[in-house]
Amino acid sequence: RRVMAVTVEAYAVASRALPLSVAFGTCWVKGCVSDLVTQKVVERKPAVDWKRNMAFATFSGAYLGCGQHYIYNVLFTRWFGCGLDWGTAARKVAADAFWHVPCVYLPLYYAFQDTVLSGGPICGLRRYSQEF
Repeated sequence: RRVMAVTVEAYAVASRALPLSVAFGTCWVKGCVSDLVTQKVVERKPAVDWKRNMAFATFSGAYLGCGQHYIYNVLFTRWFGCGLDWGTAARKVAADAFWHVPCVYLPLYYAFQDTVLSGGPICGLRRYSQEF
C-alpha cells in the first residue's frame, strides 16, 4: 500500500512539474498497450505490426496527451470558465461532442494514420468523410 501511495504521489509531483512530458509519456504507454491488446487479443494477429503500434502510440502521446491537455485545460477553460457546475460541464461536453471530436480529433487521427501507414493525409481525410 505504501509503495502505491509513493508512486501516485511521485506521478502527481511530476505531472505538476512537467505536465506535457508526463501527459505525452502516459498517453504513449496507454496507446502502445491498447494497440498491442487490440492486435493480439481482438484481431488475433500472429505477429505484432510494430509500425502500426508505434504510430498509434506516438499519436496517442502527442495528441491525446499534449493536444488534448491544451484543448481541455486551456481552451475550454478560457471559453467556458473553470466552474464545476452543471451548466459549465454541459457546455464543455457539447463542445467536445459537436466540435472537438468530429472536427478536430477524428480528422487529425485519420490524416495521421494514413500518413504513417498508407496513402497520406488526404487519403485519411477522404476515408474519414466516407466513414463519418
